[in-house]
Amino acid sequence: LKIFDRNEIAAGSSIYQIARQPKFEKLDPVGKDRRGDFMLLINGLPVIHVELKKDGVPIDKAIYQIKSYMHEGAFRGLFSLVQIFVAVTPKDMKYFANTGSAETLNKDYFFNWADFNNEAIGDWKTIASDFLSIPMAHQLIGYYTIADKKDDVLKVMRSYQIYATREIVDRVREKQRNNWSIKD
Repeated sequence: LKIFDRNEIAAGSSIYQIARQPKFEKLDPVGKDRRGDFMLLINGLPVIHVELKKDGVPIDKAIYQIKSYMHEGAFRGLFSLVQIFVAVTPKDMKYFANTGSAETLNKDYFFNWADFNNEAIGDWKTIASDFLSIPMAHQLIGYYTIADKKDDVLKVMRSYQIYATREIVDRVREKQRNNWSIKD
């Protein structure tokens, strides 16, 4: 059974979907069902959860909502596969790894997306086209999240780390191509 292959990013048999307003059923009989804004799915697996807030609402409200969902047990079963949370307003954005519980989330690990020069990007349209697009969203899950055994949590790279990693990989590949062509 092949569920996820990071080598088939934006190619091969990977299927990308968006689930709008996923329903999180209540655990507590006196609680209520919740609905998220949307999720990005790869091959049917929910891997990125996005909470949106309108202009003028602080980004912290979207983060608080994600924490509340976590505290209420919304991300269980199939939803426990969510690896990255994204909070978005029209002018701001934060992303962070799913650590497994609201109590282990640390705001020091909530990141803004930035460009190659490490200038923060907040515009929702740019976030949608650069960060939440394929192949970037798939690369984020496949290459730029780290299961940290020491802390026993999932971590996600900051944007400057992602750009640096890409640059290193590109240089190594270029060097390999040059060495292969010299030998041939």
